[in-house]
Amino acid sequence: MKRSTLVLALSLLALVLVLPGCGGSGRPAGPATLVDAGAKLPDLVGKGVDGQDVHLHDLVRDKVAVVDVWATWCAPCLMAMPELEKLHRAYADKGFTVVGIMIDGNASRIGPGFVRDWNEGKGLAYPVILDDDARGFHEAFGPLTGVPLLYLVDRDGTILDRHTGTGDLGALLREVQELMEAPGDGAVPAEEASAQEGETAEEQPTPAAPAE
Repeated sequence: MKRSTLVLALSLLALVLVLPGCGGSGRPAGPATLVDAGAKLPDLVGKGVDGQDVHLHDLVRDKVAVVDVWATWCAPCLMAMPELEKLHRAYADKGFTVVGIMIDGNASRIGPGFVRDWNEGKGLAYPVILDDDARGFHEAFGPLTGVPLLYLVDRDGTILDRHTGTGDLGALLREVQELMEAPGDGAVPAEEASAQEGETAEEQPTPAAPAE
């Protein structure tokens, strides 16, 4: 081997050895597999649409939540968002939230305008974390293989279910309905409602008989 070729090879080897490890795709190192149901929801730090740092845990604390990982280039993601917004509006006052994680490569630049202009300028009703190129997601959750990725999270931070794509969107909506309308979440069970109606009827004064 020529001396010049040997020097070049050794130089390239030294460069490889000093480069920080960040995964084969150039993304930050994270869990080897994607976080799934049964695990605690990891925290993720990104930018809010106001440009300030925001923690995922702060947005979902003590709430039932759907965490929606999406991008503007994903047509199914955009198709799912109106349904998620309806869900958020329906149960927001009962301790439920949707949180979006926008993973476009330039999310922090285009995200604020996209969120502001959503729905003919009405804007999105739920919070969005801007995560450029999903770097924060990969570091906290593991390898992302497809979007939309939807996590259903209980009030204690436990992941109840994970859906990829919109094929199970209907199932997810039903899961949220069941959780939010279960006894203890503001709804009155049918048996209790019947009992209450009976008590109310008993409390009503009996009309006086007409005088003869």
